[in-house]
Amino acid sequence: MINIWWFFALMLSLLMAAYVSLNQIIKVKGSVLMVYRGLGTALILLPFCGYFSPIHNFSFYFLCILQGIVISLGENRILNSAKVFGA
Repeated sequence: MINIWWFFALMLSLLMAAYVSLNQIIKVKGSVLMVYRGLGTALILLPFCGYFSPIHNFSFYFLCILQGIVISLGENRILNSAKVFGA
């Protein structure tokens, strides 16, 4: 694959900025937006689950859950702050 990781990093940054700015306009609780974002991602990725075999290492799933908790706490604070103070 061509070395274009920087492009995907830039697009992710722009999409996150748009996502936070959207909450400044619509003023929804951060947890509600996080649920809708998670459901959208799950629905898009669900058809591809059959192509991958499960990982049989408990530490992988533990680290995924830990990462999800840390990200959700940070994102909830960011989205609630955008609602109250602006993006």
